[in-house]
Amino acid sequence: MAGIFAKDAGIWDYYRVTFQLRDKLMGGIPKDPKIIEGWLKTKGIFSNDEDIKHELVRTMQELGLEASPDMSTEELFALQEEAADNMSAVKNTNGFKSDEQGLYIEGRQLKAALKESANIMFGGERVGPTRKGFKNYVSERLMVIEQKVYLDRMQPDGVETVIGHVSGPQGPRSTLGYTEYCVQPKITFHVKELKVMQKGGEPPITNMQRKRLYTCMEEQGIGALRSMQHGRFDLVQHDEIKAKDAPELAVTLKDTEAAILEAAS
Repeated sequence: MAGIFAKDAGIWDYYRVTFQLRDKLMGGIPKDPKIIEGWLKTKGIFSNDEDIKHELVRTMQELGLEASPDMSTEELFALQEEAADNMSAVKNTNGFKSDEQGLYIEGRQLKAALKESANIMFGGERVGPTRKGFKNYVSERLMVIEQKVYLDRMQPDGVETVIGHVSGPQGPRSTLGYTEYCVQPKITFHVKELKVMQKGGEPPITNMQRKRLYTCMEEQGIGALRSMQHGRFDLVQHDEIKAKDAPELAVTLKDTEAAILEAAS
């Protein structure tokens, strides 16, 4: 839903954008370990889908369990229980947000990634007569329309063990956590760019600036654990569309109230 003047104002260009993840997209939202515990208990060792069974066995192996696709149902069930118990003891568990439509990342994460790319590529540049920094310039002119960008699945494809290192009063120590991931998801979302320039104001984003932003963003990645080279992608679609075909985000009163409560907590 858009404002009453949005269709006639003509100040935005609209684009449909698609990213194809090259490998894993890692979840970065702290989660209750019981959620992943439930995932492990219900993922499907009793399914006829060998791919699901193989993925479950691999996840168990990453949890330090000696699982094998050749094991019997009873043996795998016992390992499931052990894996779930191990997960329950871990506080550092990260994953994805989800609703009735499935797993999603937030549009703000994509906007943040674009701003980071702008800072890397054009950090020292100033734009227009106000000499505005390029990161702020992009932030004001480029908007991700969707609040939720869905990953086209209801559950993560697996859970990866992550070993970290922290320093405290007792010196350095290792930490153990778990992170949900999705393998090679393809995500599609919509972007609008401010195209109107008042006399003496900042110019619109150029085509070359746009190409460099996204090309840099491809290698920086999205999601969690990007320092481990997760979340890198290829831009496979960037098509300009008509304003009437652009899904302006409808923020309901319920969503707004939930966001306010979340920010206040």
